[in-house]
Amino acid sequence: MNLMQQHQQRLAGNTAPKATTQKVAQATNHDMQGLGLNAELQRISTMIKNDSILLKEIKSHEQRDEEKKLLIPKYESYLNAYFSQNTRHKNPVLVQVMVWAFDTKQIDMAMELAGHAIKQNDDMPEGFNSKIQEWVLDTLHDYLDKEYKAERSCEPYLSDTLEYMGGLDTFDQIKSKYHKLAGLIASDAEAWRGAVEQLELAEKFNTKAMVTTKLNKAKKELAKIEALAVADESSEGETESGDVSNDTEAETNEAEAS
Repeated sequence: MNLMQQHQQRLAGNTAPKATTQKVAQATNHDMQGLGLNAELQRISTMIKNDSILLKEIKSHEQRDEEKKLLIPKYESYLNAYFSQNTRHKNPVLVQVMVWAFDTKQIDMAMELAGHAIKQNDDMPEGFNSKIQEWVLDTLHDYLDKEYKAERSCEPYLSDTLEYMGGLDTFDQIKSKYHKLAGLIASDAEAWRGAVEQLELAEKFNTKAMVTTKLNKAKKELAKIEALAVADESSEGETESGDVSNDTEAETNEAEAS
C-alpha cells in the first residue's frame, strides 16, 4: 500500500469534508499521465504552484483547508513514483504537499514527507522565512501544544522528536519548547524526576522559558519522595539490626542454659 493510500485509509472513517464552492481545479487524466517521471518535475512544480496561488484567493481558512485535503491526492502518482526511485533531489512538490498535510492536521503523512524533505535538504516554498528543519520542528510543536491543552496524547511524536533533537544543531529556543512540553506532561502525571529533568533542560536552553514555578514544585515533590525512601531504608536497617541482636541474645541464653 503506497503512502497516499495508507493515509486515505486512515481518513476513511472520518466525516467527509463539507461541500464548498471549489476554486481549485481538479486534476484530469491527462494532467496525471506520466507523473512518475523525473522529467515531469518542472511541469508538476508549475501545477502545484498554480494551485497554491488559487488557494490564496480563498479567504476562509476552513474552506482553504478543505480544498487542500482535496488537492493532496492530485499529486499521489507523482510522489509515489518519486519515492520508488533511488535518486533524490530537491523537490518543491514534496515540500508543498508536506505543508498542506501539516495545515490540515494530517500529521502522519506530514511527518513522513518531512523526513524525506529534511534528509534531502529541501527548500521551503516562496514566502517562508525558516529553513525546512526549523519550520517542521516549530510547526509540529504548535500542533503538539494544542493536543496537550486539549488533553490528548502527544505520542509518539514528542518522544521521537526529543530523541531526534539529541545531537541536532538547531535553535535553543526550539529545544526548550519541546523539553518544556515534556516537563509539563511529566508533571501532570506526577512523574517528578522526569519533570525536573525536562524542565531543567527547558530552562537551560532558554532562561525565559517560564517554567520556574512548575520546576520548583517538581523539585519539592521529588525531595519528599527521596526523603521517604531514605527513611524507609533507615527503618529497614534498624529492623535488621534488631533481628541480629535478638538472635545473638537468644544464642547466648541457650549457651548459658547448657
